[in-house]
Order: sequence, then structure tokens, then C-alpha cells
Amino acid sequence: MLRNVQRLASSLLVQAEACSTSCSGSSSWEALRGISSTACAQRRLFPAGEPVRPEDVVSTIDRPYLVDKLLSPELMNRQQHKKLQRREVLREFERFPGDTGSTEVQVGVLTRKIADMAEHMRQHRKDYSSRRGLEAMLNQRRKLLQYLRRSKFDKYAVLISRLGLKDSYGPQDRLSSRYKPAPTGGAK
Repeated sequence: MLRNVQRLASSLLVQAEACSTSCSGSSSWEALRGISSTACAQRRLFPAGEPVRPEDVVSTIDRPYLVDKLLSPELMNRQQHKKLQRREVLREFERFPGDTGSTEVQVGVLTRKIADMAEHMRQHRKDYSSRRGLEAMLNQRRKLLQYLRRSKFDKYAVLISRLGLKDSYGPQDRLSSRYKPAPTGGAK
């Protein structure tokens, strides 16, 4: 058995010396390690050269429409499509490039999410947790629109006309007559 090990070691040493001549600047021990990991042998068998392109492969530079087709909205999954729609809403309502926090942008994004959730609820009527999320989004949009109506009415009017919403976010007068304080003084 000792002879087999010695024979194997000597054959590996011969291969390592042969590889060390082809692998630049490596000792026989490094070359031996290269043989065991096949890195040195791969470098010896396949020297680096200029890549060769088969003749039947067409360059992508000649066909830029394929890239456009690959990145088109028709081939996007639902998550990518929603992200693209959100970016479009952000661009439509932003005051300046990169604006994501203004009230108009928040209302626009919420309106888009509400439309998506309403579509989901039409298909899945018993999804009560999503219904709760829809109600939360509606309440958040209502609060933002009330704030915008109270503070910047001209921007509010433009926003609801662009979104196609009704002006139902102001004070409601139909109940105010019931809760008026009783007249005081005078008649006893």
C-alpha cells in the first residue's frame, strides 16, 4: 500500500511540474493544489483567447426592438405592473422630481391602490381582511382630502377633478340642524 501511495505522489508531482511550466509563476506545491482543484489543468487545456461568436448568432445591437419587447408591460408580472402604475401616478401628481410625500401624490397613490383593491374585492367577495384594508385606505384618503380641502382648496379642486372624485369631503350640513345648541336667554 505504501508503494501505491508513493507511486501516486510521484505521478502527481510529475503532473504538477508539467502544470507549473504552463501556469505562470507557481511553485510545484501550488501547481499540485491547482491540479487537485482542476483550475490549473483547465487553464492549460483552455488558454484564454478571443471569444469566437458562431455565425448563426445575431447581434442584439441589430435588434433593439427585442429588448423593448422584453421590457414592455405585456410581459410584466402583476407586481412589476403595479410598480409601473405607481411610478406613473407619482410622475403625474408630483410637485417636483422625486416628490413622494406631498398630499396630492399620496392621494393619487391611494386612489390607484383603492381601484386595485376594489377590483380584487369584486372577484373575492368574502375576503374580509382585504375589505378591512380597503376601508383603512378609504379613511386615509378621506383624511388627506379633508386636510387638502381645508388648507389648499384650489389644489383640492384640481386634484378631485383629475381623479374623477366627488366633492363630498367638506362639512356635511344635513345633520347640523339637529345638533345646534338650544337658544338661551329671553323666554321663560
